Amino acid sequence: MASRIRFLLAVLLISAGAWGQGAAEPDEDVVLAPKELSRRIHAARQALPELKAAPTEGQLAAAPGACKLFERGRKRVGELDDRDRAGLADLGVRGGFFAGRPETMLAGAKLLWERTDKDKPARSEAVILTWAGIFAGDPKAAKEALDQMAAHPADESFAGWAKMMRPVAEGCGKPVDASCRLLNGKRFSTAASRGKVVGMEFWATWCGPCLQTVPLIKAFHEERKADKNFVLLSLSQDRSEAAAKQGIREHGMKWLQAMDPGLARRFGVRGIPHMLILSPAGHLIWRGHPAMMDRVKWVTDFARRQAAAMKAAPAAAKDAPPKPAPAPAPRPKPPPPPAAPKDPKVLADQKYRLAKVYLNAGLKDKARGILRDVIEKYPDTPAAAEARRTLAGIK
Repeated sequence: MASRIRFLLAVLLISAGAWGQGAAEPDEDVVLAPKELSRRIHAARQALPELKAAPTEGQLAAAPGACKLFERGRKRVGELDDRDRAGLADLGVRGGFFAGRPETMLAGAKLLWERTDKDKPARSEAVILTWAGIFAGDPKAAKEALDQMAAHPADESFAGWAKMMRPVAEGCGKPVDASCRLLNGKRFSTAASRGKVVGMEFWATWCGPCLQTVPLIKAFHEERKADKNFVLLSLSQDRSEAAAKQGIREHGMKWLQAMDPGLARRFGVRGIPHMLILSPAGHLIWRGHPAMMDRVKWVTDFARRQAAAMKAAPAAAKDAPPKPAPAPAPRPKPPPPPAAPKDPKVLADQKYRLAKVYLNAGLKDKARGILRDVIEKYPDTPAAAEARRTLAGIK
């Protein structure tokens, strides 16, 4: 009985300490209460735009914090209701996308996918999982989403898109290894460009559609040429270097140029113009007509954020001082063992105090049993009189 008293008192003391900590502003080392975790998830989610929107500088700055909050919530996903779980999944998708962290985006997309009814079409969840799988170099996740679309042919609006994305999904898990000689005499290789986003465009001066897209590509390059994490390479299908160089001069194509050494055939390019985009990890993340410039920019700018995040991560780890381990919280000292009872009054008083401990802890049934025991066994003691009054007041 004495050991039970000590245990319960220790629990109450620890709880009181936790309540005191909850009054302070929680940080990353403090476990958030479920309601506070829910509030933060939805607030952080609302602070980020939808995937198709152009983010502001402030929204981009908030994205890494959203990723950290997502990881905290992910560890406690079993405590969340359906609404909070959906909000957490969306937070992971948005935070990962705008922070350039494909693994976080994929983790959020998988949470969304878990909630999908696989017997019915789930276009938005499937599209998000496809992109997240491709960005993260996970062909299994991407192809699972595309298979879901294929299993529901009534969803015809995405049939063409899914067909276009299938080869990208199948090849996203393996880095692309390609090299060529540039027209300036230097060598270019995708292996040497790891850590950068690489755009590879196939064209020719005799191709009318190619010449029509040159202004789009020029503007695309102009907006991003100052970014050291971005490289654009055009591969000419012309029959001679002279023809290619003349076209390059006439159209002011001031980015890397090369004659195609057979890469178009190797990558299954069946018509030009055609563009490939490689992630900083060297994976294929998009292919298609460069006239789809909105999609080209969307994919490229995500990959540029990924490249920046990849370079910042080791630098931060190197420069940051080691974080000291948090000091363990002092354990509450257990109360000293009670003295051996010498008479019925002492026994009755001890039992009555134990009943009060249970009552304060909300264990009313336990308290009632002990109070009745005091009244029955020690009816003439002061503790018994107190027990009667306390028992009468328990509701």
